[in-house]
Amino acid sequence: MKINFIKFPLNINFNKNKNFALKQVKDSVCFRGAKFDKNVLVSKKIIDENQDMNSFFDDVTNRIFKGNNEEFSKALKNGEISLSTSAYSDLKHPYSAIGLEFNKDISDASCLRTIEQYVKDGIGFGINFSDFDNPKDKILKINDYLKYREQNVKRPPAAIGILDAEHPKALEFIGIKDSADYSEWCFDLSLVLNDDFMKRLENNDPEAKKIYRELLESMLKSSEPGVIFSNNRNYLSDCCAAVPLKPDEKLTLGQINLSEFCLDGKVDYEKLKKDADILSQGVKKLDSNSYIGVLGYQELLNKLNITYGTKDAIEIAEKTMQTIQNEAHKHSIKTAISPTGNVSRLLKTTPSIEPDKSDYEAEIKTMSAFQKYLDGSISKTILLDKNASTDDIDKIIKMAYKEGLKGITVHMAR
Repeated sequence: MKINFIKFPLNINFNKNKNFALKQVKDSVCFRGAKFDKNVLVSKKIIDENQDMNSFFDDVTNRIFKGNNEEFSKALKNGEISLSTSAYSDLKHPYSAIGLEFNKDISDASCLRTIEQYVKDGIGFGINFSDFDNPKDKILKINDYLKYREQNVKRPPAAIGILDAEHPKALEFIGIKDSADYSEWCFDLSLVLNDDFMKRLENNDPEAKKIYRELLESMLKSSEPGVIFSNNRNYLSDCCAAVPLKPDEKLTLGQINLSEFCLDGKVDYEKLKKDADILSQGVKKLDSNSYIGVLGYQELLNKLNITYGTKDAIEIAEKTMQTIQNEAHKHSIKTAISPTGNVSRLLKTTPSIEPDKSDYEAEIKTMSAFQKYLDGSISKTILLDKNASTDDIDKIIKMAYKEGLKGITVHMAR
């Protein structure tokens, strides 16, 4: 299988136009120069184009801690840590996403009224449709509403629709986007596969094989739905399927920029430990249900002259994430890896744990290494060449399941 060597997909967003948008940059040289790309915040009207970034970070720090916190402010100014752009937009309501649970008999009007309060504030959401008799109908109605509201809200609506593979209309759910115009979608879709389903598939159960075959065909054709591995039939998630949420539970995100922790050709774990501690303190003051993750992993490897997916790279993935999780847990903060498109552009580094160039085995092994020290999961997409086949996707899903990942998605190059 050939892999599409797309360099640094900086715009990993599932919010509008297409379910997966990519921007290309040439190489890590592009990250030299100014510390921040302030246009990311200017374009979202978070700061004025004349505002100094240092004064902005001082203001953010003072508002979070109700006074000065030199360590937190310094880490922000150095590009070592960051909040999500949703938090920068409104520190009183810093949430990136919420998990929504609806009674199967809820009217369309009541459902949309509930969603509206989050859409207007730019909060993404996840809905499990497994209790609905006709999930496709409900998804289409909600999506039509989101597209109608898209032009009149500060952030484009982002949603994920989830369905259990055992649902009697799973095949209908799988094929929703087979002939879709992606500019008309605000939803991403994921199918939940539990251990029993995977065991039945291994034992050549006809119904499981039929659902799985349709899943592979749909992923090849439209890159959706993604896959979530969970035994929880009532699984709720944020809008990127990276964090399991309770009903009506909101989510706030913070990030650690791994590319800033290279010292004399080695990873500076003492500095990483310190920054993980200070970031955990900050996000907890914003929201007790906060998760912290990483970005800049590939850029860190570039600085260390280490190839993505090698033994040394895997060791760094495990040790860095373990260090971060240990500090986060001291403050009752959890860990997960979400898309970091906007933040990675702001900090001028590589997004999330995305590779420069690699194969799916290296990517899955890397995800598995990080997953060991995550309370949530990893929102990451395997990029495949246009000549990839359903056999390739089958290998990816089964390897991901074997490696203990909590989810996997693919994106087919066109």
